[in-house]
Amino acid sequence: MAASGVTYLEVRYPAMTVDPASDVVRWVKEGEHLFRLTLGRLQAAADLQARVDALAGENKNLREANQELRRELDLLRGERLEAAESFKALAEHVTRLATVAIQRLGRAGPSGAGAGP
Repeated sequence: MAASGVTYLEVRYPAMTVDPASDVVRWVKEGEHLFRLTLGRLQAAADLQARVDALAGENKNLREANQELRRELDLLRGERLEAAESFKALAEHVTRLATVAIQRLGRAGPSGAGAGP
């Protein structure tokens, strides 16, 4: 621990043996192992990045489809409103016709004679 209160990570390596050649062989083997681990991690990261890219593309497509569906929904709501207004106008017209027919029938009397305005 330093005087400033900061802790440093201390890495200890095995002491060199009497045979430097065996140390070099061990280091090379450890280096190869670490290199394979690093390559594996890099490949995993590349695979994950490819998956992220694929999901981002799918997300973009889904957002576009969602927007298209929202536009279609807005159109259908407008058409539904127009249809409702048309049915309302038709119902009002039928009501007026029925009222006129009832009034004419009422003037005609119970015998049915004297029909006409």
